[in-house]
Amino acid sequence: VLVVSTKGRLRTIADVLSSRPTVGRKKLAENRAAEKRLQAELSRFNVDDMDLPSVLRFWRGASGVEIDADWTALGEFGIQPYPDITVHLQNTTFDTALKLILANVAGPGKFTYKIDNGKIHFIKAPKAPADAMPDPVAVLTGALKHADQEVRIAAAKALKEIRK
Repeated sequence: VLVVSTKGRLRTIADVLSSRPTVGRKKLAENRAAEKRLQAELSRFNVDDMDLPSVLRFWRGASGVEIDADWTALGEFGIQPYPDITVHLQNTTFDTALKLILANVAGPGKFTYKIDNGKIHFIKAPKAPADAMPDPVAVLTGALKHADQEVRIAAAKALKEIRK
C-alpha cells in the first residue's frame, strides 16, 4: 500500500485517486463518447453545393457530435464559411467524412480537429516532415474507396492525367 503524506494527514493512494475531481472524469467520458460516435459507420453522406456552416450542421445532426467552429480564427487561416462544397461518400465513418470536408475546404493536410469536452474544435494540422508527405495519387486513391460510382469515374480520369 502506497501512503501519501499531506499536511497533518496520511492518505493511501486509493484515497488520493478517488478524490480526483469529477469534472475531469466527465470530460474524459464525453471525449470517449464523441470519439466512439466518430467511428460509427456512415452508409451515405451526400452534399451538393452547400456552404460550410450548412454542411457542418448536417454532419452534426447525423453524427450527434457538437462542433465549435470559430469562424474568425478559421478565416485567419483562409477557411471561409461560404465556399460551395460537394461531397459524396458511401460506407465510411463520420471521422473520415469530417476530414474529407476539411480537405475539400482548406486543402489536404492543412486542418484537422481535436475533441475537448465532447466537442470538436478545428485546429491547424501539424506540419509533417517533407520526406513524410504522402503521394497525392495514393491519397486520392484511398479516398476513392468511400466515393460513389460517379465520383470514382471522374477521379479515375483525373488520375490518368496526373500519371501522364
